Amino acid sequence: MKQATPVTVIELLKNARKLLAKSGWTQNVSARDSENCAVSCINDRAVSFCALGAVWRSALSSTEFNNSQLLKARYLLSTVTESSDITVWNDVEGRRKKEVLAAYDKAIKLAEKEGL
Repeated sequence: MKQATPVTVIELLKNARKLLAKSGWTQNVSARDSENCAVSCINDRAVSFCALGAVWRSALSSTEFNNSQLLKARYLLSTVTESSDITVWNDVEGRRKKEVLAAYDKAIKLAEKEGL
């Protein structure tokens, strides 16, 4: 069931970060289930997410989904990671969950600074 969040880019990023921190982080797929099998990030069985999959899950779980919010969130993550492709950045060998969460923290601060 969809919830009435997020409505701003800041909320979208915060919800995605919370999802990663609470549920888990993964590489090489947008999401995984409890058996470590690849699933869609919007699948109810998804328990861990890549950096971009978490944004998608957060956005598509909202009744207030707005494509421009998603694009802005992706842009901010690209800016703070200095990567034009978040999935490639996420999947770099040796990348750690704490780096992904730190990127979200920076993107959230940037969104707050820009009033998004």
